[in-house]
Amino acid sequence: MNILDKILLTIIGRSAAIILVAVPLVLRKIPRNNVYGLRTRANMSNDVTWYSANAHFGRGLIVWSLVDCGLALGLRGLCSC
Repeated sequence: MNILDKILLTIIGRSAAIILVAVPLVLRKIPRNNVYGLRTRANMSNDVTWYSANAHFGRGLIVWSLVDCGLALGLRGLCSC
């Protein structure tokens, strides 16, 4: 296993961890708290805003993680090492 394979596995592992963190946000399972979620003054003011903003934020995290994996796999395919 060369260094590029290790980098690819790291990116895929990191993206998988981010997706695991984002799924409960998308499913609106996380109540307002001071640790987990998109915490802004507006979001902390009521539940409707909290769940809506965190669902949107979670979807963005999932999309970006998938794009990140796709870019890593694409760049790995271009390398002739």
